Amino acid sequence: MRFAPFIAGDRMTYADTAAVFHFPLASLAIKKTYGEDWFAGFPGLGDYLAMMVARPHVAAVEATRREATPGFIAAVRKGYGLACSTSASDPSPAGGIRWRREPRLRYVNPRPLGALENGQAFLRGGP
Repeated sequence: MRFAPFIAGDRMTYADTAAVFHFPLASLAIKKTYGEDWFAGFPGLGDYLAMMVARPHVAAVEATRREATPGFIAAVRKGYGLACSTSASDPSPAGGIRWRREPRLRYVNPRPLGALENGQAFLRGGP
């Protein structure tokens, strides 16, 4: 792949709007999973991403993403019952981050499954 200056040629396309946000996330995921950046040797990728982030609309979306990411991560952790604590003196491979499971509330269906009468009551929306 080469950039001329965009992914599909001389005009910005939907491919660029997807790539500008997916390349960095994919790079981060690959680094965390495999320990190396597979995109580091991709010719022209750094210049392409810099050009795209310099565009006002892309910069605005990126700023919003950076601002919203901590809240998103906190919501995901809460949803999965995870809590995070850090300790500078912890020599763990996770760099001082320790995860623990928190007890989760369990959903209890107020009606037993037999009350659904082969699913018909559920499909009708009735009791």
